[in-house]
Amino acid sequence: MHAFFFGNVDSPLYGVSHSPTGNDFKNSAILILNPQGHEYIRSHKALRQLADALSSAGYFVLRFDYQATGDSRGELPDVTLDSWNENIKIAADELRSISGQKNITAVGLRLGASLAVLSNEMAGFKNVILWDPVISGENYIDNLENLQSQLLANKNSWFNKPLSASEISENELLGYQYSEAFISSMKKMNLLAQNIPAKLRVKHFSTFSNDDVIRLNDKLENELRKFSYYEIDDMGNWDDIMKIDSALLVHKITNKIVEELG
Repeated sequence: MHAFFFGNVDSPLYGVSHSPTGNDFKNSAILILNPQGHEYIRSHKALRQLADALSSAGYFVLRFDYQATGDSRGELPDVTLDSWNENIKIAADELRSISGQKNITAVGLRLGASLAVLSNEMAGFKNVILWDPVISGENYIDNLENLQSQLLANKNSWFNKPLSASEISENELLGYQYSEAFISSMKKMNLLAQNIPAKLRVKHFSTFSNDDVIRLNDKLENELRKFSYYEIDDMGNWDDIMKIDSALLVHKITNKIVEELG
């Protein structure tokens, strides 16, 4: 692994590259796109292990933090989804430069999967792996607000006593303060209404099924030339207040992603 900063010198992005090992070097590279907020923390180790597994399979892999997240510079109230889509383009270009590969596959988890779809043309992705994507931004924000309410009521015993709404900042959700512009852009985001190029190759991996998942699969099956769906019994529990601080311990789904990428 090699940690470094890249992109705009005034607002650099933090990245970690994983060089391929062994003799079976692949002719494409992989960009891993993180979730946001508490889901980023939950999945950090799992995504690092996925990157290690993919590099062992012969891929050059880059993980990075969006602006104002992780170790990248910036303030969260200053960003929107467009900011992060631009970050993904910068990261994809950086990955092409350091790996020597033109073909980039995006592997995104939760909001990272949604951003992979939104940025696919800008970043030049040919293949996208969706892992439990956020399909409706409005439902996503509603779920965060519901978890926030449960957290304030001390449903998972984080605090000695319940908190009042006056003890949190405006637009704060599970410890992360967002701008009105970010909340607004998230609520408008919906993969079911997104125009997706027919040439994009998509594999969808899900740990659960609901009406939105079914509708997204129908859309992708009808609109794309190459689409595959895999429902895998593995850890997710994205709407469970008792799991918001639990590490994402997954094996089946990451093994299947590595297997399908070859």
